[in-house]
Amino acid sequence: MQLASLALVSMLLVVFALSSERGRHELASERRISEVAQQVVLRPLPRRSGPLTIASAYRSADDGARVGGDLYAVARTANATRLLIEDVCGKGLSALGETETALGAFRAAAHRQVPLPELVASLEAGLRWDLVELCDTPAETDVGSGS
Repeated sequence: MQLASLALVSMLLVVFALSSERGRHELASERRISEVAQQVVLRPLPRRSGPLTIASAYRSADDGARVGGDLYAVARTANATRLLIEDVCGKGLSALGETETALGAFRAAAHRQVPLPELVASLEAGLRWDLVELCDTPAETDVGSGS
């Protein structure tokens, strides 16, 4: 009976160890994927943009997460340096789509060299369009209504 119990416990330990190792490999793979996705979305900022010296660091709120809804970008125009620092709704990979939409809208609008109020309106329109696209019907979207 003791020998059978020892054999059963040994087999359970081997199964647990294999399962744990597989989980570690999957987690490492997911972290590598999220790091690559983060690097694609949040490009490194230049050290200088016009008269500005820039330093940046990305720190996720979740210790295990390396990707999220916080973003930053810089665009140099003929007359100015435009900076964007934003926190989109959500976190982790689920926020990555909204992060990319906000960055794309900023990069497109900043280079048109429009005044800041028009830049903000363009960013809001781009984000509103993206939110409407995500909903089943436009009636379900209540973006910017003030309520």
